[in-house]
Amino acid sequence: KLFIAFGKINNAFVLKATPASTENKGFGKVFFETFVDAKEAELKMNGRAVEGNILFVSKVLSNEELEKQRSKGIGLYVKRLPDYVNNDMLKKAFMQFGTVISTEIKYAEIRNPTTGKLELKSRQFGFVYF
Repeated sequence: KLFIAFGKINNAFVLKATPASTENKGFGKVFFETFVDAKEAELKMNGRAVEGNILFVSKVLSNEELEKQRSKGIGLYVKRLPDYVNNDMLKKAFMQFGTVISTEIKYAEIRNPTTGKLELKSRQFGFVYF
């Protein structure tokens, strides 16, 4: 119900602790008919508080995307990064744990309401590859 305002949903479900359980695992998946609707939902719902919990909303990675990340080496997923953190800062923070091959902070294009121009804004998560 949280996502129906963003467009037609082809499928949605919440993962349960066990098949017979009413207790959920704390996450689910929503599949929109269009990429545009999914992207809008991600941008507007990620970080939103719902029933005392902060939602983390992101694109589901395909098997090819997961394999691409694995081929880069050992990867760490880092979330809740402050907006001001850039790739250099992320790399320096993790260098003490080994040789950092690369870092990748994810950004979204957001239209500035004042200027109307597209700007990059941190999605507050990224990856560190060793």
